[in-house]
Amino acid sequence: MKILGISAASDKNRMVSLKHNSANNVAIFPNKKTKQNSTTSFKGIPLVDPRTALMHTNPNSTKYIKDFYGIPLLNLTEVSTRNNGVYAAALKEIEEVGLKKLTSKSQITQLDKEHPNVWSITSEFAPIKEGGLGSVPPEVRNNAERLGVNMPTFIPMYLNEGSATLSKVGDKYTYRFKKDDNRMPLDKVATIKMDVYRNGKSETIPVNFFLHTDKDKDGNERQLIFIQTDNYFDGTIYEGSAKSEEPEKFAIMSKAVYEFAKLKMDGINAAKNVEIHSEEAFSAIKEPDAMILNDWQASPTAALLRYKSVMENAHGQLSDEATQKLKDMRVITIAHNAMYQGSTQNDNDFLQKKTATANILNTLFDKYTYDIVSHAKSGAAIIDPNDKNLRALDNVLVLRHKDAVENYTNFLNMGIILSDYLCPVSENYAQELVSPQHWDLSNMLQWALVQKQKAGRLVGIINGNDYANLNIEAKAKGIKKGTGVTFETYNTQSPTEEIMQKRMQNKLNFYNEFVLPFAKSNASSEELKNSVGNLTKGIEFCQGSQGTTLPILSEEELRNTPILMSGGRLVSQKGIDVMCDAIKMLFDNWNHDFPGKNKPIFYIAGGDNEGGTQRKIIENLKGNKLSEEDNNRILFAHGRVPMAAFMAASDYFLMPSKFEPCGLTQGESLALATPVIASAVGGIVDTINRDHKLNGILTRKEDKLTAKAFYEAMKEGLNIYYNNQDDYARMVKDSIDEDFSWSKNGKGPVHDYLHLLGIQK
Repeated sequence: MKILGISAASDKNRMVSLKHNSANNVAIFPNKKTKQNSTTSFKGIPLVDPRTALMHTNPNSTKYIKDFYGIPLLNLTEVSTRNNGVYAAALKEIEEVGLKKLTSKSQITQLDKEHPNVWSITSEFAPIKEGGLGSVPPEVRNNAERLGVNMPTFIPMYLNEGSATLSKVGDKYTYRFKKDDNRMPLDKVATIKMDVYRNGKSETIPVNFFLHTDKDKDGNERQLIFIQTDNYFDGTIYEGSAKSEEPEKFAIMSKAVYEFAKLKMDGINAAKNVEIHSEEAFSAIKEPDAMILNDWQASPTAALLRYKSVMENAHGQLSDEATQKLKDMRVITIAHNAMYQGSTQNDNDFLQKKTATANILNTLFDKYTYDIVSHAKSGAAIIDPNDKNLRALDNVLVLRHKDAVENYTNFLNMGIILSDYLCPVSENYAQELVSPQHWDLSNMLQWALVQKQKAGRLVGIINGNDYANLNIEAKAKGIKKGTGVTFETYNTQSPTEEIMQKRMQNKLNFYNEFVLPFAKSNASSEELKNSVGNLTKGIEFCQGSQGTTLPILSEEELRNTPILMSGGRLVSQKGIDVMCDAIKMLFDNWNHDFPGKNKPIFYIAGGDNEGGTQRKIIENLKGNKLSEEDNNRILFAHGRVPMAAFMAASDYFLMPSKFEPCGLTQGESLALATPVIASAVGGIVDTINRDHKLNGILTRKEDKLTAKAFYEAMKEGLNIYYNNQDDYARMVKDSIDEDFSWSKNGKGPVHDYLHLLGIQK
């Protein structure tokens, strides 16, 4: 075993020792889901002001902290290694870089390298995911790799007893995120001893890096690097762990990536803190030429690059060459959803918020924290000197509350200001973020977004998709396995008439062979009911208080009965309440709007991410608001449903989103030739009916999303279905012909990202 080429035995004294104290392995405050009523203790452990704790731990240690608007920050006292001229220049650079990255006009310099290395940092990476964010990094990576761009991807190793596990047999490691996932073989690459700050004092923890390598179908090698440390990434992706709340653990992630980048660029200075376990695996991970930060979780990386590298260099802890590379790193931050910001200004009490802010900043910047934070200017006071309200935004790392009491940190703010480009995930969403009418989408951060836009550094890029993995030819095998139903396939080259015939047959087969037995009340036989029951484990059929008896329709009736499907995460953003009210409105006005026509059947599917609140809205619709006849026309499947089967067997896919940065489900639906009825917000506007296509119905963009607006959109779609089959067939064909490929014919979202990094492929 070696330490950067030096034998462990000869350099044993250079390793940082870690004194484990079990008494410290407790949270100083709870996460939101387990928050206690008391503000003075948590699980019997007193909550202590971090400044008071530090003073209590060492009566002489007050010289190591300095107050910044009520936040206790670590302050360097030993200056023997500091060159005062370099130090002064470093402070000046820290003070100016925010304004430079925020307001200087965009200039892209080309990166002249055949196979550049772009590090991607993310909290999710399918199948390690909870939402749409987790689908984007692997697809960006896979398509970039096909273009000759190496994209090592860094992600925390979440460990959850009974589910996410790290196993070791001999010297071989494997990891899996869920019980049903395949195990990933790993090489243990390195261990870095890293300082973190908790409850008024610093401690040193070992952070392990594991490399998973696989190859795509073209033989391109792909690297996924896991960051593992005890107590910080335990549990689920977004819940707090035993040692940290949600933002704190992603501060650990960002710092670990920064430390690993330093190690690749400046190994000599890092040698005393590092143990290399596999020189081959370590050498295989190349130093970065650029970085892509996925959303707020990775945004502190930008602050470490721009600020900490400069300060470490001023104190002789980082070489000039490594510092130049790190501070000038080409960085893009992708804003997947700017309403989620990684802010410590949350619903915790005052002391918890103050403690979390101190923990995060002191963990990120160590003994340089006060110098960095006190000079981390955004330029707000220079850009708008007469606007007193902007004084609260003049610091990148500490945003000041209006009453100047509750000051806090905000991760996404770091990414917006300090990245070269901030990339919301669609062009229309980028415009919404800077619109006064949509202040709620970004709140206090809108000021910085406006400055970024003026400089040409706010660039909306839609999420692409891997069409080859989404179409019915790719999905049919999985649908058969998951539902027992054989789906006929078609593709973009199929004649429209053939597509329409096969889609109709899939609609009939799925309803009769899966949906009716799934609803149990109408199972044609016990054998069929039991067969389907085995396929629907993890799915709950919700009947509502009236019960549900789906209608048994003849083939002719079903052919003339539209099926509308809505599916995905059941969260308030998705407009579940709007859709339910619109459905009631549709049924209430049916005899007036569509006399003599068969009423539609609705498939509503998904898992609730908000403690059951959205599920209750649907159950209330079924149980209290509709007649028995109308209630029986709504199937609500709760849990892990076969989404592709429901989509492909429906006539329209519904997206009543209140806001939608880009959205992925509309692309999945279109790839299956299912037109979309949606609200005209965010990326939906950029992906539906673009380039003179007619693949969906949108609410009027100038109208605020209401139940009536969505009801009118559904009515328009149904009118086409009932009364103009030629136009409906065109919608189906335009749907399947739409192409959101990440990369095709030298164009696509991946090319847009690489272009901003100065990479032409």
